[in-house]
Amino acid sequence: MASKSVPFLNREAWSKELLGALTRPDQTQQEQPQEKAFLFIYYGLMLQASENGTTVRTHLKTLLETSHQWSKQREGIALTVGLAAARHLDHVWAVLKQFGRSTPVKWSLNSFSHKVLALQQPEACAADRDAWPLWGGGSWGRLRGKANSEDLRWKWASSTILLAYGQMADKAKAHILPWVDNILSSMVFFFHYSYWDETLKQSFLTAILMLVGAISRNEGTQSYEFSQVSELLECLMLLMEKEPQDMLCTTTRQQTLNIISSLCKLRPPLDLEKKSRLLSISLRSVISLPLLEVLEKHTCLFLEPPNIQVRAWHLHPFWRRDPGRRMSSPAHCSGIGRGPLRHPPPTEGQGWGCFFQLF
Repeated sequence: MASKSVPFLNREAWSKELLGALTRPDQTQQEQPQEKAFLFIYYGLMLQASENGTTVRTHLKTLLETSHQWSKQREGIALTVGLAAARHLDHVWAVLKQFGRSTPVKWSLNSFSHKVLALQQPEACAADRDAWPLWGGGSWGRLRGKANSEDLRWKWASSTILLAYGQMADKAKAHILPWVDNILSSMVFFFHYSYWDETLKQSFLTAILMLVGAISRNEGTQSYEFSQVSELLECLMLLMEKEPQDMLCTTTRQQTLNIISSLCKLRPPLDLEKKSRLLSISLRSVISLPLLEVLEKHTCLFLEPPNIQVRAWHLHPFWRRDPGRRMSSPAHCSGIGRGPLRHPPPTEGQGWGCFFQLF
């Protein structure tokens, strides 16, 4: 059906009408009408069916230049891009790279990095502003004023790009392996230099989960070596370290541990130093117990408590040889608890065991 609509892609009036329908604000931006969700899918299938690479590039470029303010809009754009990548991987990659270097996206990245630098090193920020033509002289204030008016439209463009990379990997399937290192390199870049908030963090994790899923389903994965996995693990370790220590039930922590567990199965294997640091950060993140009054706020821990005592015992053979002492002081057994553990250990298979696959 979509293939029969391909000729309409070259009709300017029809293309404008379609783009208008896709970008028209919804009454409630948190929920997207089914008709609009269908249009994003159908648009992607049309581009996938097209045999003209120039047409695919033109339409994707135009779509990416629309607003990235709302989450459903970002997800829809990324899905369209991913569907097009199933057949036009080269063209989609070129469009995403070009869009990532476009003036609005570079402005959003530079604006954020300078805000952070201004808080940490005001003198360095001022010197850089004078040295860099984009920020130098009187044009700096005028450009900054223009950026403020466009802030909401482009603030989360990096989020769309990350989701698009994830969809690209998911839809390209068997053809994605040669592209994985390039995709990971771009993801790491946007992780470090984008406007960082919960929106971008979740987009980053969602995209990585899609990429890791695509890799794990590929039959050639075991014979392929990935050069960018180490850099991605650095990003994930940073996420783990930044998670609040007074909250154990966080989606970010769970997703990050699952991703780390999958990445550690890829080639080449991690060196001992990196593996040790990765395990240490993971353990600190999930076994560093908060105060009891904080734990009592999280009812999920009482229904299915994390297997802290059992896991820590496996790490320390000394306690295995002295079961009486182990049972009398479970907090001492863990080595980092702030008080006695008041919950019985869960049944086999529960708890935080995924990162022990590192070894």
